[in-house]
Amino acid sequence: MERAITPIHLEGGRSRYEGRIELFHNGAWGTVCGHQFDEKDARVVCRMLGKENLSEHPIIYKSAYFGKGNGSILLDNIDCFGHESDLSLCTNGGWGMTKCQHGDDVGINCDIMVRLTNGTTVSEGRVEINHGGYWGTICSDNFTVQNAMVICKMLGYKNMMLATQIRLSNGKSPSEGRVEVYHNGTWGSICDDMFDISDAQVVCRTLGLSTSYPTVYKKSPFGSRNIPILMDDLECRGDETDIAACHFRGWGISNCDYTEAVAITCHLDVRLSKSSQSQSGSVEVNHNGVWSPICSDGFGSEESGVVCRMLGYHTGVTNYLSKSYDRNSSFPAMYNMRCLGTETDVHDCQYERQSTGNCSGIVNVNCDSKIYLSGGSSSREGPVWMDNVGCSGTETDISTCSFSGWGRTSCQHNRDVGISCGLDDTKFRRGHNHIAVDNIQCTGSEQYIADCNITTNVKLVGGRYPNEGRIELQHNGTWGSVCNRTFTVQDARIVCSMLGYNNPYPEICSSCFGVSYSNSTRYNVNCSNDESDISQCIAKWEDVPCLGDAGVRCRTQIRLQNGANPSEGRVEVFHNNKWGTICSDKFEKADASVICHMLGFDPLYPKVYKDSRFLPGDGPIWMNNVECWGTEEDLAECEFDKYGRNTCNHSQDIGISCGIGVRLVNGSAYNEGRVEIFHNNEWGSLCDDTFNTEDGQVVCRMIGLDTENVTVLSSAYFGSGNAEVKISGLNCTGLENHIVACNFTGWGHITCKPNHAVGIICGGTKLRLVNSVRPSEGRLEVFHNNAWGTVCDSNFDETDAATVCQILGYNTSNPDYIGGAYFGEGTHRVWLDELACNGTEDDIGKCGSRGWGVSQCGHSQDVSVVCDTMVKLVDGTKPSNGRIEIFHNGEWGTICDTSFNSAHATVICRMLGYNNSDASILKTPVISPGKGKIFFENINCLGQEMDIEDCSFSNWENSHCNHANDIGIGCATKVKLYGGRGPFEGTVEVYHSGKWGEICSNEFDDKDAAVICKMLGYKQGNIRVANSTFSNSTGLVWLDKLQCMGNEEDVALCKSDGFGVKKCKQQKAAVFCGQDTQVRLRGGFAMSLSTDPILLKSTSFQTTLLNTNPVKTRCTGSEIDIGLCNVNEFESKCGNKTYQGIRCPTTPIRLVNGKMGFEGRVDVLHNGQWGSICGKGFQKNDADVICKMLGFTDRYYL
Repeated sequence: MERAITPIHLEGGRSRYEGRIELFHNGAWGTVCGHQFDEKDARVVCRMLGKENLSEHPIIYKSAYFGKGNGSILLDNIDCFGHESDLSLCTNGGWGMTKCQHGDDVGINCDIMVRLTNGTTVSEGRVEINHGGYWGTICSDNFTVQNAMVICKMLGYKNMMLATQIRLSNGKSPSEGRVEVYHNGTWGSICDDMFDISDAQVVCRTLGLSTSYPTVYKKSPFGSRNIPILMDDLECRGDETDIAACHFRGWGISNCDYTEAVAITCHLDVRLSKSSQSQSGSVEVNHNGVWSPICSDGFGSEESGVVCRMLGYHTGVTNYLSKSYDRNSSFPAMYNMRCLGTETDVHDCQYERQSTGNCSGIVNVNCDSKIYLSGGSSSREGPVWMDNVGCSGTETDISTCSFSGWGRTSCQHNRDVGISCGLDDTKFRRGHNHIAVDNIQCTGSEQYIADCNITTNVKLVGGRYPNEGRIELQHNGTWGSVCNRTFTVQDARIVCSMLGYNNPYPEICSSCFGVSYSNSTRYNVNCSNDESDISQCIAKWEDVPCLGDAGVRCRTQIRLQNGANPSEGRVEVFHNNKWGTICSDKFEKADASVICHMLGFDPLYPKVYKDSRFLPGDGPIWMNNVECWGTEEDLAECEFDKYGRNTCNHSQDIGISCGIGVRLVNGSAYNEGRVEIFHNNEWGSLCDDTFNTEDGQVVCRMIGLDTENVTVLSSAYFGSGNAEVKISGLNCTGLENHIVACNFTGWGHITCKPNHAVGIICGGTKLRLVNSVRPSEGRLEVFHNNAWGTVCDSNFDETDAATVCQILGYNTSNPDYIGGAYFGEGTHRVWLDELACNGTEDDIGKCGSRGWGVSQCGHSQDVSVVCDTMVKLVDGTKPSNGRIEIFHNGEWGTICDTSFNSAHATVICRMLGYNNSDASILKTPVISPGKGKIFFENINCLGQEMDIEDCSFSNWENSHCNHANDIGIGCATKVKLYGGRGPFEGTVEVYHSGKWGEICSNEFDDKDAAVICKMLGYKQGNIRVANSTFSNSTGLVWLDKLQCMGNEEDVALCKSDGFGVKKCKQQKAAVFCGQDTQVRLRGGFAMSLSTDPILLKSTSFQTTLLNTNPVKTRCTGSEIDIGLCNVNEFESKCGNKTYQGIRCPTTPIRLVNGKMGFEGRVDVLHNGQWGSICGKGFQKNDADVICKMLGFTDRYYL
């Protein structure tokens, strides 16, 4: 090692290896600025001090943690690689070149005897302690909060919490099993109620496994264990690092039993093969459905660790490297891999898909099921150094606490303790300035500390917000204002600090918040900046003559301009009474997060735009070189050049997007759930009392889903959630791009009645094919998060292409796809990568993928799709019927009904994927007229053609027809049930070639039954396969080996042997679509002469109270059974006056030419005409029916 050139020592610490960094230069000692100072820079300092071996992760202390230094600040903007022998050899701003103050002095600790490893942040992880030059762990037996406090104190943290232990039990591999958590000394399960993919992602992340599309099992395939249920109704966002940070009912509070324990699988794209041991072998990754090895070039310990963590092991090493690989097997899928070692998936590392040279060999690793400890002087498994640790919490070193003795333990590494010391942010460590706020009383729901009740002798009056107003001081029980004449920003800074605001640049103004009443006292203030209370700045408490009252804005005013919705736009700040912009230099996501937080939007996933997409601003450019940690409450707390000091122009104005601020929760699909809005740093539900379809359309548009056919569901259909209304008086037109663009009375905290959170079901994900002259081909784009983006060609195959074509209404028989941005490169995001559709999805969002926006692809890999059909059905009542439209020469046109017959219809249905030959022909007015050209003159099909263009015709364009003669078809298969107790059950018959025939029960299952019942109008309820014991069999079988997925609209779209005469040795397929609801009318007096049903009030019929409670129903009118409507729980508060009655339509009938109203000739109405009934054969029973229809109980036959 080279000798250090620059003399160095650490000042103010507990040892020579801890303290403020001081360097000797030009005959004097000076400090180092903490701006941009990171772990690599700290390693160089520790190397200079001779502490390289134990300083793998030195601790950095910023903001003058060890006190402010004296003399010059010698170095700033240091950027080391980590291998340098002297700090002066690193890139830096030059000796003495800095804008820092001594409050920015940096310190470190190189004498690390304890560390946290394998955490997602530097402030959490497994506890490891160094003894005798070896790193070892601490057993979790009897480990207490006091012990954790000491460790966190050693590491420089003030806060701490024990990390929740979690495991997967009874699985075949570490990445699957029943989920169990450890709390209060007991292992317990998690109830499967409300548990979804977001919750599973937190579990997988906690275990260090891949979070990509985990599987949730509500009925555990890993067995059950009679242990307590510790967590219930778990609701995670999916980005938490500890399961206890999610919302749940409370530890041990549950209505589940152990049989309802949830289980998961954290899916893997990596495996070890060619070994008898499960923990070692050659590494293989799944790429394009093929398992392929990884090239060993560049592969080391960091890469091994990532692979082993994906497999559920704690760490791993490169065991050996094969010198060659089998050339007859798959070529390596990854070359020249480079990982940092912190990734959770190898796909997050840097690598190449194709080699630029020869591959030396393939990777083999050894994953240790125990914890492999690195960093000591020995390359072996580390010991468990400490057990039964007992600290009081006041110690400054863990070794001074009581414990069993070094290495004296029976613990295994599966009981190693882990802790979290809280946020890695210097603002939570020891302070050095005045104590600004005292006597704080918070409820816990406040967003800022300033929102709490703070007892102080200063207040702000007359502002729109709590952080602004006219300054008033209290003296001897009387409030008075502050004169504006001598009031400065320095004074304002003290006022704001007293009120809990940490803005170093508050705005001051004169009488901008009104003036105090005429007899109010006005005080002069004169602060020196050393005061902690504004009252210390007043020499005399006496009234002074003054022209105006001082006002202050303690928080920076900020807004977003020119965005499509209020959560995005060009960033502008208010300073010196003018709005100005921010330059994009050094601006990053952490800076955007602070702005989003200030505006009340979601701060977790902001987007930064430096491309002037929100148009250049005008006026001053107020801020430049903004650098935030991301935890600040005000943008002015971040580092930046002085207001107005920059060389930028408005083409460099920064823009951001704070996310959509709305989500759907607890749905079974991505496009449904309870509506929740993000505001003031929390999520809240919306009430269902005023929420309507137009409001739902806006929510769906924000999420990027289709706004057609939006369904609004009330009465907490998707659970109650946090039933606190975030917006009150919401009234949207349905055309807005953001929910806050709707009319509403304001942000509120109004509590809903129980079980009144609103939910919605949006339409599917929007798709389009662009950049081609034909609408059936082009670059595939999907709409998500209010923006169009592309799909990567990685793993994209014909099934994915067929799914896209089906969703867009094209033929799925011969789809094609082209990679490599064949139709040009897209813009914005690559939304989907490694798409995995099974071909039955009606929405691309239901296909498997790496997740929205999770991709390593560039736009050079944008996929394109070519759908070969040029036909679609439009304006129909369902996808299987409608007006025929054909695409030709760049435009859509219709077909004339002249000479159009069933053979033509069969061909078109076949093009659309229907394998039944019995198509129906639809004409106006059943179908609506189209627009554009009319195609095919003198067309003639045989019915066997695969495409309408294969039929003979004289001309493409038909000049002898108009759109009143447009033709449509119905491709749906006719189906019925016979032999059952009602229309809801029986043997299945389908209509084909003019005859009814049955379906063989061979391979017929509940999914097939679901499609049959859906065709009959039964869309929910107890649907299942029934025993075929019904009579009246026709003997003709049309279908065999039916294989439906369950979501098809017609059996003709299911896979099968095709329609035709089949030999079936088994029973015929029969289904049960749900018991018909028994209905009767009571208390009525007459039948109706109306052709429509009539609703009657309870006063129109007898209201004898029944023993059973009434129910609430909500029908669309299309159901064939009232039991298929939305039926709520039984209502116990329904009085007699709210009973519903109806009068059903019957055959209109009347008595004419009689002397009285109850006698006369009988006339009936049929086909719009009244006519009489012949008396031949008419009997008394017939008269009874007519009198009963007319409401008479006594009758005489004449």
